[in-house]
Amino acid sequence: PTTPVTERRGARRFKLRLNCRVGSPRSGGVEVDGVTTDMSRSGILVSFRDLAIPSRICEVGEPARVMVELPLSPSLTPRCLECMTEVTRVTEGEPGNWWMSFRIRRTRVVDREDTSPAPVV
Repeated sequence: PTTPVTERRGARRFKLRLNCRVGSPRSGGVEVDGVTTDMSRSGILVSFRDLAIPSRICEVGEPARVMVELPLSPSLTPRCLECMTEVTRVTEGEPGNWWMSFRIRRTRVVDREDTSPAPVV
């Protein structure tokens, strides 16, 4: 079950811990594994462990693609939520641990086998 979190940012946030991958034009097709911390209709917060330099992935103001693995369903093929986003914040925790906030611009559900890196605009 998910728990709604009161948010001043305008959209109701839900604490969801789902595996995801993040890539951008800056990363040259390389995607980094992360875990969502919370999500709303308009944004995502992702945590990364053992990430040396997040600017190799993307910086504030740049576009990024976040591929969120959706929970498995016995009646559907494995799917991801593809989110075309803009980076709004990058925060360092303990050394190597980072959080990135993304503003969602566009989403679509895709089969997991159709998740090869696509151009980010």
